[in-house]
Amino acid sequence: MYYDKLSAGVDVGFSPKSEFWDEPLAKSLKTSIAEFSAFKETSFRKTLEDLLTKDGKLTPKSEFLKEAYKVSGDYNTRWLETEYHQTVANAQSAEKWQDFQRNKNLYPNLRYSTVGDGRVRPEHAAWDGIVKPINDPWWKDNLPPNDWGCRCTVVQTDEPETDQPTGGTQLKIEFANNPGVSGKIFNGSGYMTSGGLNPEQIEKVAAWGRFMFYKLIRKGKEAAELAKHAAPYKIVYKSESGAAVKVSPFADKYDLDKNITTATILADNAITVKIRPHILIEGYKNPEYQIRKLMADRKEQKGKGVSSNLKSAKAQGCKIIVFEIMPEYPSDLNRLKNSIRGNILQNYRKDTFSEFIFIREGKLIEKISAEDLLK
Repeated sequence: MYYDKLSAGVDVGFSPKSEFWDEPLAKSLKTSIAEFSAFKETSFRKTLEDLLTKDGKLTPKSEFLKEAYKVSGDYNTRWLETEYHQTVANAQSAEKWQDFQRNKNLYPNLRYSTVGDGRVRPEHAAWDGIVKPINDPWWKDNLPPNDWGCRCTVVQTDEPETDQPTGGTQLKIEFANNPGVSGKIFNGSGYMTSGGLNPEQIEKVAAWGRFMFYKLIRKGKEAAELAKHAAPYKIVYKSESGAAVKVSPFADKYDLDKNITTATILADNAITVKIRPHILIEGYKNPEYQIRKLMADRKEQKGKGVSSNLKSAKAQGCKIIVFEIMPEYPSDLNRLKNSIRGNILQNYRKDTFSEFIFIREGKLIEKISAEDLLK
């Protein structure tokens, strides 16, 4: 829950549509949000656990629920909303830093600026008007926003550097940061210490957060790949019988011309063929064809052996195999059918495949069900 909310804040503040968007930086910012979310979740759970007992005794249920609702309101509503807005502001700061880098030859300095009203924090008011070079180390820890809800800004300028004292140091670990340099939304978190974690536990929670982030990235990529199935097919050929060859815009480009040529032969024999999208997910089955809602593959038969073609088709979940008999195949169709029959009877269930189609010299020479072939 925390990651989803705060990750959306990164996208608002450092939008992929921005001219300054940088993929590695965006990924780093979201990784830091994943770590922050892991610490927050750990802290929330630990706080609830602490409420279970009071003075060495089990807390009465009514009292526990009352306090738990308060804690939940803090972690999951009030604080989370504040953290979301801060995430947006810090992500915007990262975007601005990219812009500053682009223009630093013309405007090499940055000026710290407050809004100048009575709500400005004293330490921030002390920094108002400070001008320092963009590469000054001070900006690594003091680039606004510098606290929750901070309204300070920096302005890129060619004004000369000031000798104004920088005052005190950053008081909160979260904000001793420059997101554009560190690649972090928050430099640290009070959640790291509120849960009573030792350094080893802190690293384990951070690692868990990073693991969950990369898991989400993988899921997102898989969802994008699976969405290829929804893309409309393009009809590239239609026979007199009305059978068609339909090609996905995401069809595998390797052997696509051959697959279309063979599919055209099938369409001329009243068989509609879809050339399916190629899904880039490890272990995903990618048969080339779909015929009558069944998965199918085109296999070039060059030598006498058929085991590799049958094995490959089965691995792809195919029920129909289109054998294209190549010129170098050394025998006739009957010999090929006998080889297929023997191999299936020895190595496969009889219902593994449902149909075989044989093409030779650009013509469909036979279409036979697996049941008939195995008789």
